[in-house]
Amino acid sequence: GPVLSGLKNLIAKKLSEEEEEQKVKVVAKKERQL
Repeated sequence: GPVLSGLKNLIAKKLSEEEEEQKVKVVAKKERQL
């Protein structure tokens, strides 16, 4: 139903945001080492 698909979208969005944060942290670490 619409509630389930909305929940899936929220979870997918949260996961992608967490992945972006991880990428930012990794890039920040690399830049500090340079």
